[in-house]
Amino acid sequence: MEEMNRSQEMTDAEAEAWADRFEGLQVEDLGPGRAGPGFRGRPSLGEPKQHSPKVQARLPQPLYDKLDRRARATGRTVSAVLREAIEKL
Repeated sequence: MEEMNRSQEMTDAEAEAWADRFEGLQVEDLGPGRAGPGFRGRPSLGEPKQHSPKVQARLPQPLYDKLDRRARATGRTVSAVLREAIEKL
């Protein structure tokens, strides 16, 4: 099968060839962490195999700048600094 340009229309024969290719794949063909039972996505931040909800917040720029400076100074991510601050509540 040859590479296709996105502007080209796929013929029925090409579509059939791609379908045959993908239908013949085995779990091992997909690489580590790509298929199978269990949790997908980023690892849990708490107990293993438990969901870690994503939380978003808007901050005034000066407050974000302060948070970013703290993260950089301590070699951590902004998220890690926020988690620590929230745990202290």
